[in-house]
Amino acid sequence: LMELLMAYGLAFRERLEERKRAEEALRESEERYRTVVEYQTDLVCRFLPDGVLTFVNQAYCRYHGKQCQELVGHSFMSHILPEERERVVQHLASFSPEKPVATIEHRAVAAGGKVRWQQWINRPIFDEQGNVTEFQAVGRDVTERVRSEEERARAEEALKKSEEKYQDLYDLAPDMFASVDAQTATIIECNQTLATALGYTKEEIIGRPIFDMYAPASARYAKEKVFPVFAKTGEIEGEELQLQRKDRSTIDVSLKVSAVRDAQGNILYSRSIFRDVTARKRAEEGQRKALAAREKALAEALQATHALRESEERLRLVVQNMPVMIDAIDAGGNFVLWNRECERVTGYSADEIVGNPGAMELLYPDSERRERVEGEVEAHVSDFRDFEWDIKCKDGGVRTVSWTNVSNQVPIPGWMQWAVGVDITERIRSEEERKQMEQQLRQQERLAAVGQLAGGIAHDFNNMLTVVNLFAYQILRQEHSPASTVSAAETIIKETKRAAKLVGQILDFSRRSPLDVGPMDLKPFIKEAVRILERTIPESIQLHLDVGAEEEYVVKGDPTRIQQALTNLVVNARDAMPEGGELRIALSRTAAAEKIRCAGCGRVARGEWVQITVTDTGSGIPPDVLPRIFEPFFTTKEVGKGTGLGLAQVYGIVEQHGGHIDVETEPGQGTTFHAYLPASKGKEQVAEEEASAIPQGQGETILLVEDNENLREGGRDLLELLGYHVLTGANGQEALEVCQAVKGTRPEPGRRIDLVITDIVMPKMGGKQLMQELGKAIPALKVLALTGYAMEESQEELKEAGFLDVVYKPFEVDQLARVIRRALDEE
Repeated sequence: LMELLMAYGLAFRERLEERKRAEEALRESEERYRTVVEYQTDLVCRFLPDGVLTFVNQAYCRYHGKQCQELVGHSFMSHILPEERERVVQHLASFSPEKPVATIEHRAVAAGGKVRWQQWINRPIFDEQGNVTEFQAVGRDVTERVRSEEERARAEEALKKSEEKYQDLYDLAPDMFASVDAQTATIIECNQTLATALGYTKEEIIGRPIFDMYAPASARYAKEKVFPVFAKTGEIEGEELQLQRKDRSTIDVSLKVSAVRDAQGNILYSRSIFRDVTARKRAEEGQRKALAAREKALAEALQATHALRESEERLRLVVQNMPVMIDAIDAGGNFVLWNRECERVTGYSADEIVGNPGAMELLYPDSERRERVEGEVEAHVSDFRDFEWDIKCKDGGVRTVSWTNVSNQVPIPGWMQWAVGVDITERIRSEEERKQMEQQLRQQERLAAVGQLAGGIAHDFNNMLTVVNLFAYQILRQEHSPASTVSAAETIIKETKRAAKLVGQILDFSRRSPLDVGPMDLKPFIKEAVRILERTIPESIQLHLDVGAEEEYVVKGDPTRIQQALTNLVVNARDAMPEGGELRIALSRTAAAEKIRCAGCGRVARGEWVQITVTDTGSGIPPDVLPRIFEPFFTTKEVGKGTGLGLAQVYGIVEQHGGHIDVETEPGQGTTFHAYLPASKGKEQVAEEEASAIPQGQGETILLVEDNENLREGGRDLLELLGYHVLTGANGQEALEVCQAVKGTRPEPGRRIDLVITDIVMPKMGGKQLMQELGKAIPALKVLALTGYAMEESQEELKEAGFLDVVYKPFEVDQLARVIRRALDEE
């Protein structure tokens, strides 16, 4: 028993020691496990099915930044993000003995509040009934791996999307892409853009020759020019060709080609980019057209601008050169426009008026007048017509301007007022001159009527004087006449000459006096005339002569008539100075630019004139007498001291010479007469006849035609005394009958007519018509004209009509004899 007890005790002790050793080993094992667990870098914990932690290692505490006691006894669910908790709960509920281990990854909040990814390997502990009593879990932080995986996934997704995007970009790129095999020139790849643009599917394009895609002309050009260059260089850029659509329409493209080579540098295929430049081409064409249109529009605009400028310039020129005055002022009252007509009329330039505040003072220096003008403008509110104002000109003269202001009716921007003016100075003067001319015309009509009456009387009177003179001459030619008879005949002839002189004055006034006109130099003529006139001037009158600096003063005139006119003017001046004074006679040439207003006819004479001036310092001519000084028989002298024909004769002589006469006078200051005779170009020598005995006839037959019976009979007797055979006729018809009776011009003495002397004015047939008829019947017959005065025909006109010469009544016997002899002797 003892042995049994000892054996039992020994066995018990051994088991006890073994148990101790086992417990020690277990304790050591647990200690090792705990040490391993505690110092494990992974997170280790145990927790109940509801998540309450029963154990955590140090790594778990460090990871969550808490002490062990802060974690054990608390649910780990608070560390898991709310959106992850449901998934974790479902994971823990999914364990079974058949599925004792499972892994889960979720996000949790680590120390510092950072959200981290955790991976947990969970193993449940089951009881005998298979219920989970506790979980053991080992976890680690997989944030970096998850992030790497996410990044890789994202990268893979991005790559996928990039590939898809590239494919989309390739297919949907705006440019057309194609890859072409270098050996076969077939298309091995293209994008959808190319297919769509050409109207094909990609499948229809791939495998076709690239040249099929070009328009024919571009295909030829590509084969011949483009691709040979590509084969050498491996690239093409900037070539512009045309692709052809499936419907045969074309697309303009810009081609860029690059080569893809193998390791040896051989070209495998080409990458071709076709950029649609149709829009650009059209845009360029549109731009070209637009540019052309813009250029055209610009040209038109420039042309319009130029036209506008030209129009403005034309308008400016029109305004500046209008034959009316145009001015304008601004709101400040300053002139802004002063056209050239304003400059011409006033003498003030635009520079002197425009912008000059004192311009109105220049134009209207009289302050009262200026205020009146300004007041009239204001009173009519810048709207008036034909207001006549006198403007003071720069040269001191005054011009009358009629102004019309329509600023309110036609406003112009920048111009407060503008007006149009017309210089009416000359019109006013013309009106005054017209009134004067009308008065002179009435006077001319009176003078013409008196002259016509006087001329008619003078014609008849000349016939009477001629008869008296002829018979008185016959008395003188009679032999053995008593001395008393001879004296009486001489007295008759002397008085006849005086009467003829008076008739000559009447004819001079009526401008019917015959003139013997020829070129004459007035310079020596006036000197000689003054020398003769000095004898008639009393010593109380100082006579001065000024013949000017010209070498000669040639006119076409009748010396006798001009001397008569000068004598009358000198005598008239002498009579105006009974107490003495100065008498000046001047000779000058008047320039063509000067205007001469004739006091007799009232007309304005222009041209080259030789001027004879006679000036006295006498009493002058009263204004009421001046209009009548050229009337015949008008005189202010006492009875018996004047006939009233002196100035009338001067006027007639000057008029007959184609000249004019003017007079300046002032009562108490004297009078000046200006006689203007047309200047002649040159001087001709006039042959003078030497005085000789009265030529006698040689028995020639003369036909005397005169309607005055006494004159006809007296003339016949005179011609017979001179040795001529005389036939007579009372008018032209009788003369023709006499010529027919004589039967031509046969050479027998007494049987031909050698000369016809005919009066001009006769009844039935006058002298001119007789001349015409004789010219037809007997062309070689010589004819002289006999007249009391030249009415409508001048001496030149009568000679042009066929008359050899003209004899004026009353004539001197020796004058008639010489004219007849000269006519008969002329071949």
